[in-house]
Amino acid sequence: MVKSASKKLGYHYCSVDTFMQIIENKTLWLSHSRTMNDKLECVYILEILRQVIEDVNYQDNSKKSILDEIEKSCKNNVDYPYIISLSKNKDLLSQWRAYGDNGKGVAIGLDLSKIPHKDLLGNGDTDSNIIIDEVCYKTKTIYSILKKMLETIPYLTDKYIERKPIVEYICQFIKILSAFTKNSTFSEEKEYRICYFPCYRYLLKNLYKENVEIEQHLDLKFRTKNSEIISYFEYNFNDDVVSEIVLGPTTRVNKNQLTLFLSQYLPKIKIKNKIIDSKIPLTY
Repeated sequence: MVKSASKKLGYHYCSVDTFMQIIENKTLWLSHSRTMNDKLECVYILEILRQVIEDVNYQDNSKKSILDEIEKSCKNNVDYPYIISLSKNKDLLSQWRAYGDNGKGVAIGLDLSKIPHKDLLGNGDTDSNIIIDEVCYKTKTIYSILKKMLETIPYLTDKYIERKPIVEYICQFIKILSAFTKNSTFSEEKEYRICYFPCYRYLLKNLYKENVEIEQHLDLKFRTKNSEIISYFEYNFNDDVVSEIVLGPTTRVNKNQLTLFLSQYLPKIKIKNKIIDSKIPLTY
């Protein structure tokens, strides 16, 4: 199974401007998953699910119809999560080039154990609506998880009369797992994810004139990027979540100015040994 993110550091690569906004406001932006750079984001798992459905054998073929229900429900899912991506690697050239302003940016080291959350297995803070875990790039692992789950269906349908709760439970699990499943071509990123699964009925209650109340929710916001409208949520964090700051290989940041900045906005952070230089010998 995908390993827990507890007691691990995750690094968020960004420009200096974004870094300053994150630290000043003590917020992380969790963006809609279908606006990210992977065109198969949260839908890649459907390819694996299709193969599993083809391979699963039931002694009672009449129970196979439930698999079609599950696949149809998963394909029709529009309740996509909101995500911020982190890397296990604090100094990776491809990350600097793609997300760290071509090396001039910053990687913010976050102590994920200081953020209230659950992992994929439900371990952790059961009251939290945030899930943090590692991304799995191994198709065989996801295939095995899905196959074992679908193979329990004959037992579940014999024990329970209603099929609907079974389909809903399995689809909910697949929806969550999809946010942590990526093609192996992205494996270099060694990604952690902080994910938030909002209640879409709550978000759309004004449109459909529904009276929907939930205990915990973040406020939906919008921004633009490359002429796109992107919805996102702001997640507030405490000072002690920031563990270290890594400066990019072509940084222009003055460490004295950075120290003053951190002293003002993160007074609890112990500056000594917290500011690290990239070891990549990039000159441009």
